[in-house]
Amino acid sequence: MKKALLFLLVVAGTFSTIAQGVKFGVQFAPQVSSNRIKDQIEDFQINNSGAGMRFSAGPVLDFYLLENVSFSTGLWFSNKRAAVQFIEDATGFNKQAEYTLHYLQLPVSIKMMVNEIAGTWRPYVQIGTTIDIKISEKLANDVAIQFEQTRNQGFAKFYDLGMLVAIGTEMNVFSSNSVFAAFTYNRGLLNIMKSSYQKEFAKDVTGNEETKLQKDDELQFKNDSYGIMFGFKF
Repeated sequence: MKKALLFLLVVAGTFSTIAQGVKFGVQFAPQVSSNRIKDQIEDFQINNSGAGMRFSAGPVLDFYLLENVSFSTGLWFSNKRAAVQFIEDATGFNKQAEYTLHYLQLPVSIKMMVNEIAGTWRPYVQIGTTIDIKISEKLANDVAIQFEQTRNQGFAKFYDLGMLVAIGTEMNVFSSNSVFAAFTYNRGLLNIMKSSYQKEFAKDVTGNEETKLQKDDELQFKNDSYGIMFGFKF
């Protein structure tokens, strides 16, 4: 009986220690979504076409490895703008196709904090990556709708990978809760445009079924986002 009670006390103490080292929260981040394009296709041009306001939101989990260092993760819903302008000088074709991409993001990062300032504020730097799985794709203008009706194949691959950097601060409120805010940058690392989309649109733009294309990896379409993250941790 004594051994059983001792075992229960040890287990309870262990879970209590773990719980003290974990912080759960929620975040909301309005952000500017933009694209980077590397175009080496000979027969027509593909250009970046501006930026748009989007957002991400979801739970945050911080596992404290040391007093000022934590492993930070979560599961965020994030939407991004993908807009691309197609230009073909010979035919005068000049149109922009726009899409809104919805992702589930898994952040995998390390958060490094400094000591409290004035007993309240704790600035931090967060560095890591995001693993993105596309859950839906919305046609955001008439050009995209027209293309999808004729091809029915979608614009973006189902996955992406990003580099995450954030600079922010936390402020203690009440006894064990905190609020936080940070400037964030999520830089896309992978080409998200389907190679089949590129090739089929090339035929539409030029009207030439034999349009010469370069290798798939010579057309790079990547997503970036800049935002301000606000959150509350329990």
